[in-house]
Amino acid sequence: MDINKIDKQLEPIITTSNSRQYGMMGLSLTNELHDRLKNYSRKIGVPMAKIIRVLIISYLDEKEQQLREEGKWV
Repeated sequence: MDINKIDKQLEPIITTSNSRQYGMMGLSLTNELHDRLKNYSRKIGVPMAKIIRVLIISYLDEKEQQLREEGKWV
């Protein structure tokens, strides 16, 4: 996982339009992990949901690329 790429993706996006958002799911975190995420989110001024979304996208991009390279992604 490229931490610098993730940091770049977490930069706040300024928009004047109303964008539609899809999907909502519960996420179970330990109290410690939730507190860490909440504190980090506040320090950088980015919503927790955006941090989680960027991490999932980065993870899936890397794993799908790895599977493509191994010929396992159809």
